[in-house]
Amino acid sequence: MIAAIASRSRVRLAGPAVTLLLLTGCSLVGRAAPPAADLSGQFEGVVRLEGDENPSVLHLQQEPSGHITATLETDLGLTAAGQGRLEGTVLRLELEYGSDCPGELELAGQALEGGAGLAGTVEARDCTGSANGSFSFSRR
Repeated sequence: MIAAIASRSRVRLAGPAVTLLLLTGCSLVGRAAPPAADLSGQFEGVVRLEGDENPSVLHLQQEPSGHITATLETDLGLTAAGQGRLEGTVLRLELEYGSDCPGELELAGQALEGGAGLAGTVEARDCTGSANGSFSFSRR
């Protein structure tokens, strides 16, 4: 791809320069940003789905790599658990819950103010279908 771009713009790159450029670019591809904060701890807030606000508590345990183990407990008695990542300030969690109608929750959002809060979107899928909404949490 670099060679195609270079030939279109009539720029000639010497062999060693191309090799250096390719090696440098390859070392950056696929690297995740380090976590901006340690989110380990407990957060209180709401999960909003289909117009309903569900008060919830989110427990997070984060490793230095950014890997997160999470448990979400709602006031309705639903408990969902799973894993995710924090890359920079970008948070992604994939949680599963069991019941008469087991399902999954995907939370995608941001760590706010150095980890004092979390906010973003949520997608829920279970035997009844899927629903989209949002979440917001503050550190307890």
